[in-house]
Amino acid sequence: MPNMATVLDSIRKAGLRDNIRVIIGGSPVSEEFANRIGADAARHDAADGLEKVKKWLQAASRRSS
Repeated sequence: MPNMATVLDSIRKAGLRDNIRVIIGGSPVSEEFANRIGADAARHDAADGLEKVKKWLQAASRRSS
């Protein structure tokens, strides 16, 4: 989990943070932790993460229509 914060810091320093969404995962990860390190979402496993990404894509599609 400490490396997740490091990766987000690197993304910010590279000037990419405003252009991408970050989702973190694993059983010890919580939404609270995601908020604390600046991630957009947290999920417990890859399947749940995929569902979150699908919702983001559907919402983006509706906004651009």
